[in-house]
Formats: sequence, C-alpha cells, structure tokens
Amino acid sequence: MDKWIPLKTRPMTEEETEHYFEYTDMRIDDTYTILDCPLPDDGQEVLISWGGMVCVDAFVRDNDGCYFEGVDIDDVDAWMPLPEPYEQQEMEGGA
Repeated sequence: MDKWIPLKTRPMTEEETEHYFEYTDMRIDDTYTILDCPLPDDGQEVLISWGGMVCVDAFVRDNDGCYFEGVDIDDVDAWMPLPEPYEQQEMEGGA
C-alpha cells in the first residue's frame, strides 16, 4: 500500500540559487528554498492532502517550475500515488 509523501523543502545551496535565480517565488523569509522530497512524474494524477482535505490533482513540471494544477503547491502537505482501480473477483462455483 502506498503511503503519504510529505512535501519538504530545504534552503538552496549557493550553486542552486545561482541556477534558479529567476524563480523569485521560491523565496521564503529572504531564503531561497527547493523541494527536497520524491515528486510525482510530470502529468501524473495523484492524491494530495492540504488543510485537512484530500483530492485528486495533476502534477506539472515545466519551464515555470513544479506545481499542482488545482492547488497551490505551497499549500500541499503531502501527496501519494492513486491506488489501483478495484477489480471484482469472480466467485468460484457460480452465484
């Protein structure tokens, strides 16, 4: 069974700050931060948890950075892959 993966950030190194300098929205309290956790694949639909709620959202990775389509990534507490769809098992002996 899949488990929730918390969205964690860490301060950027000096090299990362120089590389990502144009992403000023990553600045929190005069420090540049970067996501430091496993992330979904681009376009992958996942469960996200934020503010005590859960929903399905798609993860996007493009020239603007990483984000979820419907919820601000800064508000997301954790994500997890969607479970496999339910498959009804045939009963032995007929019913």
